[in-house]
Amino acid sequence: MSLMFKYFALGKIHYHLNRFEEARDALMFALQTRPKGQPDDFVLELLGRTWLMLDNPARAMESINRIPENRRRPYVRWTETDICCALGKIEKARQILTQGLERDRLSRHKTLIRLARIEYHCGNFEQVALHAAQADSFFREKWGNHYDEGLFWQALGQFRLGDPGKARKLALQLEAHRPYFPKLKTLMEMLGREPAHQGGVCNDGKGAGSGPDGER
Repeated sequence: MSLMFKYFALGKIHYHLNRFEEARDALMFALQTRPKGQPDDFVLELLGRTWLMLDNPARAMESINRIPENRRRPYVRWTETDICCALGKIEKARQILTQGLERDRLSRHKTLIRLARIEYHCGNFEQVALHAAQADSFFREKWGNHYDEGLFWQALGQFRLGDPGKARKLALQLEAHRPYFPKLKTLMEMLGREPAHQGGVCNDGKGAGSGPDGER
């Protein structure tokens, strides 16, 4: 294994342990040791997200901009849009995600949920419910099951639109589908009842259109 991959792995471990300065240093060293001709887009993406966690979105965007446009896979675009949101470029983030929907037939549901989160942040709750419903529909067509994030954001969107009955119905679907969904407890409390199975609130980092749970 090359030094680049060793230090990328080390940076990833530090990142998931919330040791962002150590992650940054390991990832920057990984880039320095990159063998000639070896793709480094995955290192740059994680370095960009690490800079974002260090409250430096400008440096984060510098990392992403080092990746050629034609090599920016969906997960790179997700990080790019998180950075755009941190820089206040909401319309640019929407544009990147919407363009990605035209080409991505595998992780389309994740892109739609990111759009839902952005719209939630902007107070566009009809769009929140719409994108979430599209994500759930795509997931069911592709894999035959409900998409838990799709149900959650649909319920949240309907609640914010003033339709607690529809929101409660969606929340109950989520509870039946995945009773230990991390954000279920928060959702049920908003709807005025406790879930049958208690769960915690998910908070996994900064990013585009953070919702009530702080998830990116």
